[in-house]
Amino acid sequence: MSSSQIAAAKRLASAFYLIYFAAMGACWPYFTLYYQSVGMTTAQIGTLAALPTVMTLFSGPAWSLLADRLNLRRHLLPLILAGTILPALLLTQARSFEALAGLILAWMFMIAPVGALADSSILDILGDARESYGPVRMWGAVGFGLSSWISGVLAERMGLEVGFVLFAVLMGGAVLVARRLPIPTLLPVEPFFVSLRKLITNQSWLVFLGAIFLAGTAYAMSDAFLSIHLTARGAGESLIGLMSAVAALSELPVFLFSPWLIRRFSARGLLLISFVVYGVRAFGYSILPSPDWVLAVNLLHGLSFSAMWTAGVIYVSRIAPPSLGASAQAAFGAVFMGLGRAAGALLGAQVYEALGGESLFRLSAAGSILGAILFALTIWRSRQAAPAGGVPATE
Repeated sequence: MSSSQIAAAKRLASAFYLIYFAAMGACWPYFTLYYQSVGMTTAQIGTLAALPTVMTLFSGPAWSLLADRLNLRRHLLPLILAGTILPALLLTQARSFEALAGLILAWMFMIAPVGALADSSILDILGDARESYGPVRMWGAVGFGLSSWISGVLAERMGLEVGFVLFAVLMGGAVLVARRLPIPTLLPVEPFFVSLRKLITNQSWLVFLGAIFLAGTAYAMSDAFLSIHLTARGAGESLIGLMSAVAALSELPVFLFSPWLIRRFSARGLLLISFVVYGVRAFGYSILPSPDWVLAVNLLHGLSFSAMWTAGVIYVSRIAPPSLGASAQAAFGAVFMGLGRAAGALLGAQVYEALGGESLFRLSAAGSILGAILFALTIWRSRQAAPAGGVPATE
């Protein structure tokens, strides 16, 4: 592609991230509150929160098989985006655990591969300039932050169902933009665990996955129950929306300056920083004097989640063998957003019900710090084993 074509593709990708994450921001921060509002128990909320992440393990490979068999490659991304609209609207009418579970599984089957498909497409466009992925992905944070704040204000006046309606409208816009994006690289057709087994001989990779699993578990424990914990202390939906907006705002400088951060600290160094910062952030949730203080704590979101995701995508692209690059990215996403988050949602439900929110957040902080220790160990071991030239900083 020429430089002008790359610039045009980057603008389209930025627009896609803006609208797609605006759709997610309209409803994602309020899922657990919605479950609670329709009478779900803590255990049921934990199960419902885990279902989307479990589906992440299977949805990508399934869509790849369908796309190859039915020749859907050109239409794959718009098709799965459009397929999320009906389940989202039907969720506004669901009141039983069984109905909610079925709709969430259908919704997540469609939406689970979207992030990987979009990321794969933009990384293909960027080529050797993949460090500039962050400034393009930044627009997703803008969309998510604005949408979650507006949705929270509307939810207080009109009910939590309004978020799902906004999701449907915005996702329609994402479909239109996705039709103009370059054809994304398909997720690997082989199952996740087959790809993982091919990489298992790389000890550094295996330790990295273990650390990412701990991070995903820690994130899910907080994310699934922070809103419930805050509302139990008197917070309203508008504060929950503003909390999400502040978190998204904190992502902007991290995404914007991620090329410099990676050059300065390396992808591995930025990953390590993100583990530690999230540990501080989770502990901060456990000592909030009042719900409003969550806004200050959420300013750490950018240097925790955003830094981890951006550095993780780049680190995996560097460490994986070229023939397994797509499989490695899928494994990274599946462990972080799938296995880790499923474990965190289920474990979080048990801890929250038995010990309360403060203990839940402290356990989340401990999990992230443990992940930092594991990852620091793999950095140290790789440096010990490095030849005279050392390990490339980008790794």
